[in-house]
Amino acid sequence: MASLVPKRRARSLAPLVVLGVVGPVGLFAACGTTPTPGDPVADGSTVGPDTQPSATPVDATADAPTADATLPDATMPDAAVPRVPGQILIENGNAFDGYLSDAFTWLDSRGKARTAALVRNNVRDPSGYTGGYLRQLSYEKPDGTAMVVKGGRADHPGWGYTINHLNGTGNLWSSLYQFGTYRQVLSGPHHVIHEFAFDAAGWPNGPVTIVLHWFFATGKDHPLWSVTYDMTRAQADRLDSDDRAPYGDLAFENGTNGTVDGVAWGDAYKFTTVGAGPVLNGSGWDYTQPNRIPYVHMWSNASDSEMGSVQSVDFTTKDAGGTWLYNNWGRTSANKVVGAGTPANQSMPIEWNWPYQLNQYEISAGETRSKRMAWGLRRGAIGNTLYYGYGDQRQLSGYPYQSHSNYLVLGAKSASAVAGQVAEIEASIDTTFAATRGAVRTAGPEGIARTANAPYAFPGWNAVYGVWELDADAQGAVELTVTPGGAGLHRPVFVIHGFKGTEVPSTITLGTDTLRRDVDFFPSLIKATGTLWLTLGRDVTAPTTLVVSSL
Repeated sequence: MASLVPKRRARSLAPLVVLGVVGPVGLFAACGTTPTPGDPVADGSTVGPDTQPSATPVDATADAPTADATLPDATMPDAAVPRVPGQILIENGNAFDGYLSDAFTWLDSRGKARTAALVRNNVRDPSGYTGGYLRQLSYEKPDGTAMVVKGGRADHPGWGYTINHLNGTGNLWSSLYQFGTYRQVLSGPHHVIHEFAFDAAGWPNGPVTIVLHWFFATGKDHPLWSVTYDMTRAQADRLDSDDRAPYGDLAFENGTNGTVDGVAWGDAYKFTTVGAGPVLNGSGWDYTQPNRIPYVHMWSNASDSEMGSVQSVDFTTKDAGGTWLYNNWGRTSANKVVGAGTPANQSMPIEWNWPYQLNQYEISAGETRSKRMAWGLRRGAIGNTLYYGYGDQRQLSGYPYQSHSNYLVLGAKSASAVAGQVAEIEASIDTTFAATRGAVRTAGPEGIARTANAPYAFPGWNAVYGVWELDADAQGAVELTVTPGGAGLHRPVFVIHGFKGTEVPSTITLGTDTLRRDVDFFPSLIKATGTLWLTLGRDVTAPTTLVVSSL
């Protein structure tokens, strides 16, 4: 597909320099080999190797003080209050492999427990970094196999931190080098949002405030990770950065040191390797199928496991990916467009020309077991008032905010966990509503830690948290017919504003069925704001009327 803008002049990628507020104790090990000067790299590239620092981080300071009493522990629910059935269990201050973490245990769509451990970001962790990421997640596969997925490398000890290459130089800033704050901004029985925040004062041409949210909900398999880069204190068009968050490395194959047997991603098209694996630079691939929902994906055959990151809205609404591999949209490795980013002497694209960073740098070094997985937004997505989105077909704004949300998907390859999450988002954005009482919201903030509203691309669909936003009528009731898209909605989450009751209703109705609280639906009532969060404990596969009334 031809570019609608002139091809940019190639540039060389200088050695990467890590910039931040505090320096790590351990070294940030190389992801790959830095191209030599003169190697062609697209000017819009997001994907270059992340090497160990070659300069002292900016404003290096000593370790941060230990947590103080004003942080989340002081505001947890009273332990004497009886737990409701299936309530999310929050365990603050647990040590996972020595990593001081807050752990969240919830019941997934099969009623099986999953536990996620998020490392605190106000103390130095055992890897020498500053926390603010997921260290471990445990779950059960459909065949009953218990899976414990954790950070498998000291230099990349988990998943969900930020990495940005700055000012077109490749210089690196990461939240792994930045102490910050943490708290729970929502702590309902069945819905929890945990926040990490960083004041990136050491960012050249900054400062930038970075806020991360993790959203857990009873009945949902996969937690949702969200980010906002707030650049309102920085000058426009000075940061000129890409975005690879969420970034990290998880041994998703249960820590067996298994090979990565396939990788895939989606932008406007679906790219997937073909063959039994492991993935090598000689692996064949197919990039011919159109795609709607951006994602990245890798899998291991021996352990029947996979990992993915899936965006909460479509590619047309929210850009994803980088570099210039889009000239191979609609092609395969057998008829690829040969060029600087897709050479004739290997099947796979050159490392820096993958739209998202996966394990390409390790593959080039002969390593087939790296579980690296990151996102990708082009240079300028952080800080430029205008930048070209992936495909060079539209100009977008990366200032004064940049926000996006991604599901962390872990599951059995045989169960197609990643494809299932992609299909769930496709069905969600194709769903429509007809309200008899109350109304479907048509606008809301475009990201976490933002207040200004913007129209929703799909009425009712809040892609920030992957929920449906509704307004109750004057009596605090909602009645609407849900017409699901695709194969139907899988355990949908609704947020009802203007709820008048002081207690959660004991029943709601879905079609002709009466649903029971904490059995068939899972509510969290925020009385102070009159906001009712609820997850349906069943799928909606045909037009169905939902009725929720205040007591």
